Amino acid sequence: MKTLNTNSKGRLNHKRVFFFGLIFLIVLSFTFYMFFLGRTIFDLVDRKNAENEIRLASSRISELELEVLDYNNLVTMQKAYDLGFMNNSSPEFVNRKKAALLR
Repeated sequence: MKTLNTNSKGRLNHKRVFFFGLIFLIVLSFTFYMFFLGRTIFDLVDRKNAENEIRLASSRISELELEVLDYNNLVTMQKAYDLGFMNNSSPEFVNRKKAALLR
């Protein structure tokens, strides 16, 4: 009778450990699922914000390019002469020596 009672307690103990082990695994799995789901959502939001910033930067760059083109159209030889620039009849160029390139 004593061995029967000990065996049933041992089985109950194993079942209890197995049950709580399964509960722990379920809670752990759910925790990892919520963590990775949250990470995915935050990454999607960050990507959307980055795309909006890229779109704004691209439009600003386009505006600046148009502004540069407008300024380029304003520069003429006559305006340069009016501002004091003049043609250089004898330009001098700087030559590199080979010793300077060997450093």
